[in-house]
Amino acid sequence: MQVLRADRSVAVFVVDKVEHAPKRGFPAKKVYAKLRYPGLRLVTCGGAFDRQAHSYEENTIVYAHLAAPYYPGR
Repeated sequence: MQVLRADRSVAVFVVDKVEHAPKRGFPAKKVYAKLRYPGLRLVTCGGAFDRQAHSYEENTIVYAHLAAPYYPGR
């Protein structure tokens, strides 16, 4: 996974884990915990869509760590 930074460098992240969690059991402490390293947490909707609630039943969570910065043209 690559993220373009304001200084035009590209931060390269390596995915460590993908987790599917029910909305009612969202692992907030794990997702929002302080890290000892540069990391990224991507949270999006997942699972089946509940038409009555107008919402997905799960979240998909991607855990990643910074592998290396990349400077294009250098």
